[in-house]
Amino acid sequence: MLGAAVLVSLRTFRMFLLLCTNSLILKSSGDDSISSLQPITALMGDDVILPCGLKNPTDVRSKTVVWTKPGLNPKYIHVHQSGRPVHQAQHPSYRYRTTLFEDQLVNGNVSLKLFRVKISDAGTYVCSIQSMGTRASVQLSVGAASSPVIGLARFDGDGGRLVLRCQSTGWRPQPELSWLDSEGHVLPAGPTETLRGPGDLYSVSSTLTVDERDGNRFTCRVQQKDINQMRETHVQLPVHPITSSDRTWLWAFFAVTAVPIVVFVCIAIKITPGETRDQRPGPV
Repeated sequence: MLGAAVLVSLRTFRMFLLLCTNSLILKSSGDDSISSLQPITALMGDDVILPCGLKNPTDVRSKTVVWTKPGLNPKYIHVHQSGRPVHQAQHPSYRYRTTLFEDQLVNGNVSLKLFRVKISDAGTYVCSIQSMGTRASVQLSVGAASSPVIGLARFDGDGGRLVLRCQSTGWRPQPELSWLDSEGHVLPAGPTETLRGPGDLYSVSSTLTVDERDGNRFTCRVQQKDINQMRETHVQLPVHPITSSDRTWLWAFFAVTAVPIVVFVCIAIKITPGETRDQRPGPV
């Protein structure tokens, strides 16, 4: 009897150790989930993929996959349960803008695709697979960029010198503006004026006084190195000294080229991204 009791106790102890060991392995497999080592950068209006998945291919189609954004209320970005998305708990600003790659769930890939990115989408995202102890986070940075517009600011003095103005609106983060000659050399220009407008978008502008020795082709370059974005606009001026007839031609030229762009920018500002398009479901 004593021997039998000891044998049962040993079997129970071994089973307990096996359960503990399996629990540690399961928790370890959760720690093996992968995410991006570097922050993901996207431009406003683009679609972006936030990576998350298991290193060892595992079928998670029957599992509950949850994406959250800490600090948001409600914090749920996407919930996938019983083979379909659950919208009840989803934050309203992400409605119809998220999806998983359902054909990849069999391999343990639970990456999230986010459609029509907004500036407010920037932040930390956490993915988890419930009952498996998996958890990973990824940082999303959202930028914005737009092409600059060159216009004629004024004529300076009797020497026929021109003062050009370059302006670019709708940047995030704050960009740098520079003027270049036809050889690509940076020209001395007026200080860059920076304004921070609605939606935390920046506008920058600067003027350049044109001299004959600077050539006749000029480039306004606006760039933001953090999001690896650069936009340029070129202008070609007459090669001979500016006359009164040239002044009339130049004013007409800049008026014709600038007005449509200004109208377009005004329309774009009036209809901001996300006000109308967010009502459309993204591709699945």
